[in-house]
Amino acid sequence: MRPLKLTLSAFGPYAGFQKLDFTKLGTRGLYLIAGDTGAGKTTIFDAITYALFGQASGENRKPTMLRSTYANSETITFVELTFLYDGKEYTVRRSPEYLREKTRGIGTVKQAADATLILPNGNTVTKLKEVDSAIREIIGLTREQFSQISMIAQGDFRKLLQAETKERQQIFRDIFKTGHYETLQMRLNEAAADLLRQRKASTLALGQYIDGIVCAEESLHAATLQSLREVDAPISEVLALLCALISEDREKDRSFAKQLQTAEIAFEQISKRLNDAEAYHLALQKHRETTQEKDIVSEQFKVVTAARDAALAQKPYLDELVRKIALIDHELHFYDEIDTLQNDLSLAEKALKQQEMLRSDMLAEFQRLEQEIHQLNEERTHLQDVKHEQESLRHSLETLQEQKKRYLSLLENIRHYSKECSVLRTLREESGHAIQKAVELAAIYQQKQIAFLNEQAGIIAQTLVDGLPCPVCGASVHPHPASVSEFAPTEAEVKAAKKAYEEAQTFANEASLKAGNKKGAVKKTEALLKKMVVELFESEEIRDAEELCNAALERLNKALSSHNERFDALSRMEVRKNELDHLLPQKEQLHKEMAETRTAHEKEIAVRKESIAGIKAQMEAKQNSLHFPNRKCATAERENLTFEKNTLTLNLQKAEEDFAACDKKLTEIGATLMQLSDRLSHGCEDDIDSLNEQKDSVNREKSAIISQSKEIHARLSKNTDTKNKIEIKAKELSALDETYQWLNALAETASGSVKGKDKISLETYIQSTYLDRILKRANIRLLKMSDGRYELKRKEKSENLKSHFGLDLNITDHTNATERSVNTLSGGEAFLASLALALGLSDEVQSSTGIRLDTLFVDEGFGSLDSETLRKAYAALSGLTEGNRLVGIISHVPELKERIDKQILVTKSPFGGSTACICE
Repeated sequence: MRPLKLTLSAFGPYAGFQKLDFTKLGTRGLYLIAGDTGAGKTTIFDAITYALFGQASGENRKPTMLRSTYANSETITFVELTFLYDGKEYTVRRSPEYLREKTRGIGTVKQAADATLILPNGNTVTKLKEVDSAIREIIGLTREQFSQISMIAQGDFRKLLQAETKERQQIFRDIFKTGHYETLQMRLNEAAADLLRQRKASTLALGQYIDGIVCAEESLHAATLQSLREVDAPISEVLALLCALISEDREKDRSFAKQLQTAEIAFEQISKRLNDAEAYHLALQKHRETTQEKDIVSEQFKVVTAARDAALAQKPYLDELVRKIALIDHELHFYDEIDTLQNDLSLAEKALKQQEMLRSDMLAEFQRLEQEIHQLNEERTHLQDVKHEQESLRHSLETLQEQKKRYLSLLENIRHYSKECSVLRTLREESGHAIQKAVELAAIYQQKQIAFLNEQAGIIAQTLVDGLPCPVCGASVHPHPASVSEFAPTEAEVKAAKKAYEEAQTFANEASLKAGNKKGAVKKTEALLKKMVVELFESEEIRDAEELCNAALERLNKALSSHNERFDALSRMEVRKNELDHLLPQKEQLHKEMAETRTAHEKEIAVRKESIAGIKAQMEAKQNSLHFPNRKCATAERENLTFEKNTLTLNLQKAEEDFAACDKKLTEIGATLMQLSDRLSHGCEDDIDSLNEQKDSVNREKSAIISQSKEIHARLSKNTDTKNKIEIKAKELSALDETYQWLNALAETASGSVKGKDKISLETYIQSTYLDRILKRANIRLLKMSDGRYELKRKEKSENLKSHFGLDLNITDHTNATERSVNTLSGGEAFLASLALALGLSDEVQSSTGIRLDTLFVDEGFGSLDSETLRKAYAALSGLTEGNRLVGIISHVPELKERIDKQILVTKSPFGGSTACICE
């Protein structure tokens, strides 16, 4: 990845619009970012990292802290980076989340974070997650990986050098994609643990199966079974015992089967004799009962025969009744016709009466309608001029409403002006307090800084050791070291005081800016108010305007109320006039229709009177031809005749049915007696009680045999099933043991947990090959920078067998042929080793992964180097520029400013904020 153009707006200390064209620095070589402390050198690296990954280059700078405190409220915050990767040009633009002042009204509003990526083909990717994913796919690195191999942020040099195996393992996992080896380790451990769980479950199941073996108390094998349960017996002995128990129970089962067969034959023979004896006694009892029943039914037959003969004698009289009922039925429909005519007559007379009443009501309504039409015409004449008066009044109302709006607007602005003045006073007070606090904290910081610098000799003296040279004078003997004052501040206290001062100063600047912005808003509101007061009252005095407004509004409200009341009255009159214009034609049309309806009613009344006379004549003619005066009499006579006829019919029917039933009963009894006589002639008489006793005895014997046989079957079924399960589970356990032995050994080897050996996992072993290649590349530079003294080396032996091992580093000192931990290096030595390791990692990543790192960024770290070591570090970095690689360095060291021609100079503005320019 090579940056081409970087644009910053209201970002960090850059208050305005800042643009850097990196193409002016060329495609290879070193360039320096120089400037005052706090001017914004690191912010350039922050901007590049933020544009790519949405985060700053350092861990302590969050995206929400990137908004410039010096920027105007109208200036938006964003970073735009155009970069080249694999010969293709991309442009990414990001805006962090921050608070800005509202464009309308007072207060602040949250500006949401945003991101846009323009691809080489012109397509655009939007939304934060989509842009993050696309950048990761293009560059092939995360922000953390980028900071390890391409941009080494301030204070992060020693992280990779002094990392333990676990930390370095995580770094290499992401960079060299070794996570699948870790997945393999986890899966092997899970598989071994799963096999162990299965083995325990199988062992437990075998124990449960053995506990489930059943044995008869009298069995010869009962003692053997008990002893097997008390000890962990071999499966072969358990199976042998099961076979013996099964064989024993099968022999018993065959013996009981023979006994049961003999008992069942005897039971069947006794049951047959008992059934025959019971059938003979039952037939004898039935024959006696049937003989008695025959005598009773014979007497009943004589009675029903006499009753049937008497009923047949009434047959002629029954026929006469039927003839009379038929005659009445023939005349009944004539009564229906008379009833229909009577009903028609009633309806006609009722309709005539209603028609005459309707004619009377219509006449009254007709006269009332004529009077109403006359009154409505007079009312409409009085409402002719309403519309003209209404238009005139509407114009007056609009004029008054417009005046009221102007006064109300003035009142609203007066109240807003008062609130703004109150807010301004509060902001001025807050700004004053903030400035005072910043001044006080600045004085405290200055005092601590001076005291701290005055005590440096004493602080350095605390580090002196007899026999080692003094870093100031070089002497190896220190007879009179300087002492530290009891009240001297520590470096941490000085930094804390500085941080408190800078935070107070930032807060004071923000408070002052808010007060200034609010003052401008108040001035605008005041000018607008004066203009409105002059227009309405011809005066610029704002203090009297509210009272004058209220008085004017009171007068206007009274006038408006009066006008509205009159307008409402006129509106109601207008509505009434419109109603009359619509209503009068309807009323007149209704008057005409009612006149026509009156004539039709008169004709209808005459027709109904003629119809009533005709109905009465028909009724009189039909009544004279019937035998009964009315339908009621005819119906009553018919009901009497019908009751008598039905009674005779039922008596005859019952006599016939009783006779037939009795005759049938006698026939059935005769047949039953013949069957019973035949059965008794072929039967024999045995002792039923004796047979029952024999049957019960055989049945008890059979039940005892069946009960014992069921117990044997239950044991056979249980033991046979148990034997099958034990055989299956034993085979399963054997297979699990065999698989677990080799799989557990493989899992322990892959995870590095073999007892008595170093804890080196498979993934760590793979990563160690990458680390060896990285160290080989790093040592080429480290040996040059240290004049052949130092060389990085991977630890080959663990200090204990408990911690993970394999990626820890030592440093080999060739001057005394010793090997020690990298943590023992001094500050300058550690910087050189860290730089060499970072460069070696960068080279290996490009070689192994294909990721292109055309630019390297280094932030500080050179201040701890002496001139000669600095020269060697510079030479090592210069060597990186071969092959079109650009290396950017942030540093205060004067020697680097002299050595490096290409520079980006960052300067503070006296008015707040910073600017940057490229010096070619």
